[in-house]
Amino acid sequence: MTLRHITSEEMFAAMQVKVRGGVDSDTQGRRGASRGSMPLTTGAFREPVAGANPAPSPTIQSFFVPGPLPGANDIIRKHHMVYSTLKSRWGLTIARCILVAKLKPVRHCHVAFTWNEKHNRRDPDNVIFGQKFVLDALRDTKIIPDDTREHILSLTHCVLTYSSKPGVFVKIEEVQP
Repeated sequence: MTLRHITSEEMFAAMQVKVRGGVDSDTQGRRGASRGSMPLTTGAFREPVAGANPAPSPTIQSFFVPGPLPGANDIIRKHHMVYSTLKSRWGLTIARCILVAKLKPVRHCHVAFTWNEKHNRRDPDNVIFGQKFVLDALRDTKIIPDDTREHILSLTHCVLTYSSKPGVFVKIEEVQP
C-alpha cells in the first residue's frame, strides 16, 4: 500500500461530504447500503426490534480558521500583555469564522482538530496550544456552555503539513452524555 500526498482542498472537500446534512453520509442518511456498510435494519447479525426507532444520529458541525494560530513558544516567557493581545485578536478572528459557519449551540460534544501547518518546524505540542483560543471562542460565542470536561467529552488532534492552506479545521460532534 502506498501513501500519496493529499492536498488541503481534497481533504476539505472530503470532510464537507462527510459533514453535509448533519449525518455521516457513509453509514446513514441514505436508502440502501453503500460499499462497506450495512443497512441499519437488516443483516445476519442484527434483527429489527418491533416498535424501536434507531438512535438519533449525532449532529456534526465544522469550521475552518485560516493562518497558523499562535503556539506555546509565542507566549511563554513573554510579557502578560502579549498573551492578552493575542487572545483578544485571535478570539475575534475565530468568532468571525464561527459566525460565518452558522454553528448551532451544543450541550455535550467531542471536538476534533486538524491542524494544517506550513512546514515541519513547530512541534505538535506547540501547534495544538492554539486549541485554547478555539475553545474560548466557542464558549464566548455560546456554541458550548463552558469549556470544561462536563461539556467537552474528548479532544482529538491531527497535525498535517500543507503549505497551501495553513490553519485549523475544527469538527464538533454533539453527543448525549
